[in-house]
Amino acid sequence: MNDEEERPGIRGDDDADSCTTWHWHPTGINLLRFSSDGAYLYSGGKEGVLVDWQLDTGKKKFLPRIGSPLLYLTDSLDPSLSAISCADNQIHLQKMPSMEITKSISGIKPPFSSPDVYEGICSKFAFDDTAGLVALRTENYRIQFYSLFDDREISEGCSLGIQKDSFALHFLFSYIPAIQSG
Repeated sequence: MNDEEERPGIRGDDDADSCTTWHWHPTGINLLRFSSDGAYLYSGGKEGVLVDWQLDTGKKKFLPRIGSPLLYLTDSLDPSLSAISCADNQIHLQKMPSMEITKSISGIKPPFSSPDVYEGICSKFAFDDTAGLVALRTENYRIQFYSLFDDREISEGCSLGIQKDSFALHFLFSYIPAIQSG
């Protein structure tokens, strides 16, 4: 038996005691980052959960339900703050080490991709050029209302279930005037 068969996962002259495998994410990992003091490893994946791994003990903490795949984790000059960038064009500011989200900033969300069979039946967005409002279909049957004049999200709502009739369109068109009137 050669060295590689006796020590799976260890290559060449690597020290087996210094190699550790940790697993939690059920899907791909998009971000890995060490804390500034080197005591923690942060990982985030497509499932939208940030995991805080304490390196000396192997314990982990979770920040679940972020809502979108995680792309980046950035430290600030203040070590008690960091920012998470998500695939749905949101940035979450968080307090460290508690991992509490203190503020979320939403940009225009990427469009929902739908099968070509639905093209022509319903638009991917509705636009009111006088008020500068746009309503977009997003993932998970949600609708985002965004002010182009103010460059900010007005609100995001659910279309109240998966409906094959015109209910979602009725909801959308009755909701836009309510936003315009304040």
